Amino acid sequence: MNLRTEVRPVGMAMDGRLVVSAAGGEVITFDTMDGRKVCERRRQAEQALFPAHQDGVAYLGGRTLAALRIGDGKELWPHRLDPGTGKTLWRRGGGNGPMRTQGAGVWIVDTNELSPQFSGLELESGRLRMKYGAGEGNRWGIAVGGNRVFVHDSHSLTALPVF
Repeated sequence: MNLRTEVRPVGMAMDGRLVVSAAGGEVITFDTMDGRKVCERRRQAEQALFPAHQDGVAYLGGRTLAALRIGDGKELWPHRLDPGTGKTLWRRGGGNGPMRTQGAGVWIVDTNELSPQFSGLELESGRLRMKYGAGEGNRWGIAVGGNRVFVHDSHSLTALPVF
């Protein structure tokens, strides 16, 4: 993986691991003690991702939504279908926008829509629990704090409850 690109790579460190997302969308996890590669996901996205993390799990957007155990790279959300009903839990892709964890959820921005959609997924299963249409504009963001998720577009700010 060439980290010398026009777009700076994005990284996060936790639990003795460094997770790096390069400009081409590759995601590689390294051991911080010896530098060895723990796992690699090629073609996760079309560009560098902004992953979220909590309790030893990294959450990735991009072409698919993924929850990976940081210690060994094992995928914790292997399916996108509800085994009981067969219904789709989330659409293909999770956007390349930022992700945040708050409460028992991971909050994502789906930038594949004309207007971004904000979704709240259960940390444990990836099951969709909340979806919010952000409104208008091409500027959007997401922040968490005080047991709330804050989403904004070019015109408004909304505080959503967490689960």
